Amino acid sequence: MHAVGVGTKSVTFFGTVEKVYSFSSSSTHRWDILKKYVLIRVKRSCNTRWSSTHEAVCVLAEHTEKIIDALEALRVGPEETSEPRGDAGSLLVCIMTYVFFSFLHFWNPVLTEVNDTQIYLQQEGLALDQCVQKLKALTLFCHEKRDSLVSKATEKALQVCKTYCIPTERRVGRRKKMDGENSCDAGLTLIQETSREQLEAIDQLQAEIKKHTMQMNAAAICFFANSNIVGY
Repeated sequence: MHAVGVGTKSVTFFGTVEKVYSFSSSSTHRWDILKKYVLIRVKRSCNTRWSSTHEAVCVLAEHTEKIIDALEALRVGPEETSEPRGDAGSLLVCIMTYVFFSFLHFWNPVLTEVNDTQIYLQQEGLALDQCVQKLKALTLFCHEKRDSLVSKATEKALQVCKTYCIPTERRVGRRKKMDGENSCDAGLTLIQETSREQLEAIDQLQAEIKKHTMQMNAAAICFFANSNIVGY
């Protein structure tokens, strides 16, 4: 899952997803408060399993407003102690950003497709060529939806930011130019920088899928070749 680690913003996003789970699971009281707002249990993200990462992101994407309300209730609740108040406030600071909402709505549809492919490949009795075709379909999705995934994520994030009065025009501080960067990259707006990282992530994911597809296709060719030799 190297694609999820492309760019610091993506890494920070998944770190925040994990923080939501850690915060709510640290005490039964926090779980109880969260359940008053969200009927579905918050999931934990796992760097080694696409399915768990998909579930964690999906819950946050579908119940964003309610999760924010639950955290806000803990932050300002008069009966709460200073610890849950402070922790809820810190978590809200991480969540209530353009970058978080943009990556949330970027990764949610991507991980949905990846998870669908993973579930299909786990079926018993699949032939190698069927697996190859499914992986090719996922590669095609990444290729054809590349730009629209980013633009839709941007649009949804801007809508959320408008609702919560979250600033989006902050410019990214200038930094030393890295290999492969253009000189203008250091002065990109926050939205532009986020979109660029998302494009890099989907390109990395597509490259990973292509690699696995080629390996599986080679195995299929080898298998059929050996079968023909045995049959002969």
